[in-house]
Amino acid sequence: MWNLAPYGERQKLPAWYRHNLTFGQFIGDNTRLIFSVKNLLNAMPPQDETMGNYPFYLGGNYDSIGREFVLRMTYEF
Repeated sequence: MWNLAPYGERQKLPAWYRHNLTFGQFIGDNTRLIFSVKNLLNAMPPQDETMGNYPFYLGGNYDSIGREFVLRMTYEF
């Protein structure tokens, strides 16, 4: 991604990495529990200092929810 500076002055923004974790366990023959953490390190998008308003990055290009926990149970019958 490039910042929003005028053409000729643009610079690349730093890379943004999110780490996710998922693990599951069968409980019996038909039941499974799955636990997921999205954005494990709670990394936020790089700020673009050339933008003049909050949140200082293009919202359509980044997901800024932060850390998210999901617990799912699946039962097959």
